[in-house]
Amino acid sequence: MKEYLTEALEDEYCCKKLIVLAVRHGRLVLEFGNRGTSNERKAEIKREVTVIRVERDQLLDTASFKK
Repeated sequence: MKEYLTEALEDEYCCKKLIVLAVRHGRLVLEFGNRGTSNERKAEIKREVTVIRVERDQLLDTASFKK
């Protein structure tokens, strides 16, 4: 995966998209850890993080096929 990440970071679109996904993931993690976050919202956050991981993996796979 390390070489895929290097290739993705060299591609401007992939790099920007990975940053957007990382920021979104970080915000969700902070919200999840908030004491006031309901269990329903925590379940929703888990689903959103799963979607983010899939998007990230697809992006890295796409970057690896460009070479």
